[in-house]
Amino acid sequence: MSAVPTKDCEGYFPSMLPSNIDEISFYIPVENNNSVEIAAKDNNGATRLACSMILAPGSRSKSQHGLASFPENVINDVDSSKDVVIVCHGFLAWRNQMLISHTAAAISKAMNCHTLRFDFSGNGHSDGLWRYSNYDGELNDLKQVVRYVRDTLKCRVSCVLGHSQGAAVVLNYAAWEQDEKKKNPSAVGETVPCFVNMAGRFFGPGATIESVLNVSMKSLYSEYTVDQQNELSETGKIKFMKRGETQLEIALDDVVNATKQDSKSVISSIMDTPVAILTLHGDADICNPVDGARKYDAAGLPNHELLIFEDGDHSFNGLKHMETIASAVRDFVQKHGGE
Repeated sequence: MSAVPTKDCEGYFPSMLPSNIDEISFYIPVENNNSVEIAAKDNNGATRLACSMILAPGSRSKSQHGLASFPENVINDVDSSKDVVIVCHGFLAWRNQMLISHTAAAISKAMNCHTLRFDFSGNGHSDGLWRYSNYDGELNDLKQVVRYVRDTLKCRVSCVLGHSQGAAVVLNYAAWEQDEKKKNPSAVGETVPCFVNMAGRFFGPGATIESVLNVSMKSLYSEYTVDQQNELSETGKIKFMKRGETQLEIALDDVVNATKQDSKSVISSIMDTPVAILTLHGDADICNPVDGARKYDAAGLPNHELLIFEDGDHSFNGLKHMETIASAVRDFVQKHGGE
């Protein structure tokens, strides 16, 4: 594997990165939490997460600007006085998906901040095996990335944004951080003030294997078939799709784990805390219907705001709403994410 993640990745649509951005890409080792060194190769087999960071406009020195950046130079390239917004991709996506990369670029410009997006384990250029609905594993990935930004880059994380399944991971992180703070306030230290839920699903009680898989198949414009039901019950897994030459499989245990996701539990952990959540959702979303966004808004969270995009689909109609998304995030973080 390359020491620096490349722009494109086998099995994914070609990247459509914005032009005129100052970006650096690198790997961070998942298991070496306290290291200030960015791994250029595997560290005793530790899984690595592929990251790309768009630097705040004009924040790199003239001597560095425009130069190719290698992993060992990342710390020197990043202006630690600028905040970081972390952007998380969704189901079957990766950090260079058009929506994710352009959202990161638009936010960096609108907020004059750095934005860091990364591939969850088993996706894109990150190490590890792909797993269906890997909420716990992806939560651990996000913990690692936040820790890296704070401890190694010495930057403040003012906001974490997630799209679709990434939004669920982001909200799980918000709940985890507040739960940890309640257990031991002195041990937690700084917490993330703002989170953005882009087209995330509201997980209610009564989810079944069939309902969960039907949602996933909709993302591929397909359906969960009787043959797949039989295959899952007989073998404990089903063949899902191919990514390049790799056959992705869905394991029964992972589907069962997905049925246990509970938005009310997440909301309970965040309630009566300073955490601020902005929910962005399109009213034409067929993967995660907009009613879920309205449930978040009706939950009574003290610092929740909802913005619905008319005729917006699950991916917010490509780049159509990019300026609106960026300005909404900027205004929200300015309102709730103060030092």
